[in-house]
Amino acid sequence: MVRRAVELQTHEADTASDPGVSDEELIRIGGELGIGPAHMRRALAEVTSEPEPEPGGGILGAARTSASRAVPGNADKVRQHIEKYLLDSQYLAVLRRLPDRTIYEKSSGFQVEMARVMDATRVVVSGRKPRRIGAGFDLRSVRTVEVAVTQLEDGFSWVTLTLDLGNQRTAYWAGMSAAAGSGALAAGVTAAVILAPPAALVALPIMAASAWGTRVVYGALVKRARMHLEALLDHLERGESLLVG
Repeated sequence: MVRRAVELQTHEADTASDPGVSDEELIRIGGELGIGPAHMRRALAEVTSEPEPEPGGGILGAARTSASRAVPGNADKVRQHIEKYLLDSQYLAVLRRLPDRTIYEKSSGFQVEMARVMDATRVVVSGRKPRRIGAGFDLRSVRTVEVAVTQLEDGFSWVTLTLDLGNQRTAYWAGMSAAAGSGALAAGVTAAVILAPPAALVALPIMAASAWGTRVVYGALVKRARMHLEALLDHLERGESLLVG
């Protein structure tokens, strides 16, 4: 009975304990150590914006990539600027508005496609070379785009851009499986008929080579996507508009 009472008291103490130290408390502690509030807020933004690593990442690699940077401008204005760029220039739509971030997805419909055609036509008719924003990666090709903007010291914000490439990875995986399956099957059948059943193991290197090649190609796609995010942040860091016109 005494042992059970101790267990209950311990459980109650655990559930009633402080879940953690607040950001303001950390900033106060940093001030006591001689660290300014601006630097503490940037450090907290960096730590909280770091994406959690995807377990294993699978054969092809992780399905998400992100980039973060401190940029000039208050959070609300920076957030509005990025959203206008994504909606008006990249033809995305708001999927969800969460307390800490906004998630966008590809916008679809007849009106959207007509707007894209008209914009492309105006560029051709004007004869002007469109100003390039980012690294030329098509944000409409990803599953979702996430934007998180946190206020730092007055006049600066911390921006984190995240792309979910899960649909791309699935497509690459399906292509790899189809190519490896057909190639391995043909090689295995040929080896089994001409030589002997053990020789059918020649299919294994074909499958491995297909997986390696697909991983390299998909890795290049992820690298390109990450470069695009960094380039967008370059524009914001220099105070340049993402909007063309």
